[in-house]
Amino acid sequence: MTSEVRIYQREEVSKPCKRVLIANSKGGSGKSTVATNLAAAFARREYETTLVDCDPQETSLFWLNQRSGKQPIIHGMSGAPQPSRTTLDWFLRVPRTTERLVIDSPGGIDVARLASMIDKVDLILVPLLPSTIDIHATTEFIKNIFLSGAYRNTDKKIFVVGIRVHRRNKYFHQLNRFLRASKISEIIHLPDSYVFLRCADEGLGVVDLDPNSRIRREQQAVENLVETVEAALND
Repeated sequence: MTSEVRIYQREEVSKPCKRVLIANSKGGSGKSTVATNLAAAFARREYETTLVDCDPQETSLFWLNQRSGKQPIIHGMSGAPQPSRTTLDWFLRVPRTTERLVIDSPGGIDVARLASMIDKVDLILVPLLPSTIDIHATTEFIKNIFLSGAYRNTDKKIFVVGIRVHRRNKYFHQLNRFLRASKISEIIHLPDSYVFLRCADEGLGVVDLDPNSRIRREQQAVENLVETVEAALND
């Protein structure tokens, strides 16, 4: 798979680069869904956007390779470990024009690599499926973030993004109890919808679709995600 999928036309940096890490040690938590939709939303806001896929499966880069040239440009990079490279040397290859850097971390990320990533980003998003198993695994993951020296003594914010959330789902209230117990005040809900699957197949973000009443809920949810992220990055 080609790791360099898009190039930039802009020669000068117009805005400082802000870095967002999407991470959860639990596989299948929805990291790529969050990463791709966030990158698409940044690009549509005319930010020079780079999407780094650190998972060996490179799901986000596969999504990017399906993306039409008619859509706002997103630069793609592989951050997956390779024998010939040090763990985070891809940071040195991020285009200097990048204004928004979205990092899709691997599942099963170890504590040392997590700390290295936390040290280099401005904001952390933790995707979470509303199930007992996912809540248990994510609780331990967030504890590791709190205990990390890269996180302590910083003002970096953590937001949990609830994936496939339905208010009638019995785990919805359990999810919110978990967040309150973790002293994480913000949760961003992405609804359970086929629209996200359709977008994943076509290299689109929900915000790339033409607005209509049938997808208003999904687009509003992604807009809420982006607004929350933007407010935190510019705080």
